[in-house]
Amino acid sequence: MTTLMQTIPKGYKQTEVGVIPADWDVKEMKDFTLSVASGKSKTTNESGDYPIYGSTGIIGKRKQADYSGDKILIARVGANAGTVNKVSGKYCVSDNTLMVTYPPEIDINFSYYQLINFRINKIIFGSGQPLVTGGQIKSLVFAIPSNKKEQSAIATALSDTDALIEKLEKLIEKKKSIKRGAMQELLTGKRRLPGFSGKWETKKLGEVAEFDHDRDQTQKQTMC
Repeated sequence: MTTLMQTIPKGYKQTEVGVIPADWDVKEMKDFTLSVASGKSKTTNESGDYPIYGSTGIIGKRKQADYSGDKILIARVGANAGTVNKVSGKYCVSDNTLMVTYPPEIDINFSYYQLINFRINKIIFGSGQPLVTGGQIKSLVFAIPSNKKEQSAIATALSDTDALIEKLEKLIEKKKSIKRGAMQELLTGKRRLPGFSGKWETKKLGEVAEFDHDRDQTQKQTMC
């Protein structure tokens, strides 16, 4: 038995994408999707009820939808090329965006997280106008659990983590806002800490601090 074989845990196998569970499959996206194609919707804004998705997100609305159902959208061209989003319901999709449609045996949320983790911007080409093609997306290789229930369980775990992160980010922002308010009140004397009273004095910075002119001059000479 080789050293390589000894490092592979029981129930796993070595593949082109690394060591994966033995019951998972390695497939190109073209082999586990129904289609990867650009949208065909007109981008004229009619102020309707159905959103028009472009490479920058929602770029307008129309009175009539061209597509429906759960799909993954990938910005195809421009500064946002490679950006991945999920959509559902009824909507329109412009030519600047790729639509990925899945068969029933694939959990779209699982594939969404795989694409996010892959970071499609790695395969974008073109300096003037960044671009990613449907052919590139179709040729991406991923490890896929053969059991859809496992796909869904993984997607749910990642979604729960996203929700927790979002909750923590909101809490941090709230704490920052509280701190900004406290600084505004405490540093201006509008609010006093317990045990302190009396009037504050108003002074110029030069009255309470000294400036090291020699050091400042040395720094300027060093930068020249």
